[in-house]
Amino acid sequence: MRQIGKTMELALGYQGGVGAFVTFAAAFVIDLEALPSDSIPADIWADAENFHNWSIEQNRPTFGLSKKAFMTCDSLKRLWRRAHPRIESLWNQAENSCRNAIQCEAMNSR
Repeated sequence: MRQIGKTMELALGYQGGVGAFVTFAAAFVIDLEALPSDSIPADIWADAENFHNWSIEQNRPTFGLSKKAFMTCDSLKRLWRRAHPRIESLWNQAENSCRNAIQCEAMNSR
């Protein structure tokens, strides 16, 4: 469980999603297909299923995972973000600041 938690912190703490989780899980030799999903709240699971279906429809990568493993990884991402709202807010603030700086620079260079 420690390795899974470490993987989540490293992969998800920098705005990563399923792809980042897969990459870090490979480095720590975690079998994503074996992750339990029975304690994931129904609303999170439903959102993960919707995201999986959207990913398929949009020809987005599912990283070779089964639907269940993909949904479990996405659910863990959603649960991590729910547990860390201030970090998610920081990401939005940083992105907005960067966009504003770029727009300001573009206006000043005219």
